Amino acid sequence: MDQNVWESFWLKRNTVRLCPYVDDRTQNAISLKKRLKDVLGDTAIDIQHVGSTAIVGFQAKPIIDMIVWVYNLEDIYLFIPKLEKIGVIHRGDNDNQNQVFFACGDLSVDVITHHIHVIIYKTKVWNDYIMFRDILNNDAEKRNKYLELKQSLSSKFANDRKLYTLAKNDFIQSVLKAW
Repeated sequence: MDQNVWESFWLKRNTVRLCPYVDDRTQNAISLKKRLKDVLGDTAIDIQHVGSTAIVGFQAKPIIDMIVWVYNLEDIYLFIPKLEKIGVIHRGDNDNQNQVFFACGDLSVDVITHHIHVIIYKTKVWNDYIMFRDILNNDAEKRNKYLELKQSLSSKFANDRKLYTLAKNDFIQSVLKAW
């Protein structure tokens, strides 16, 4: 996609706006996956594109979510300087016992284009990301219900991404439990 078109979808941090599906989301994720793998090598057991941008034809915030599977979260901290050289910035304020968090974008104008969640190998967190993506890609009814919810919540929480994310959680958990 032309860079100017991509920039038209950029989203200021902490805001919510759904954008139409863009064909090159998958290609963009593949490109980032290759760059991450080049830096992380075998420390990255697997890297996957997840979230709403990984659902074909789906409206989503213009932020591509990636998950990186590792054996030990502590290992990833050694790569922070190399990741920063490729534009992947550690956002330690979002780290927790389940993940080390990174972002890409133009931080000078407070715009994030990618979220990168580094997660421990074979955890429920990893499986939930993958399962939810795959369920929505294969179940039109659940996909449509999720889109309706996201559209409603994006209006209600246009300036509060944390509340928007929390408000989706019950639906996500119900889909995962039913599967």
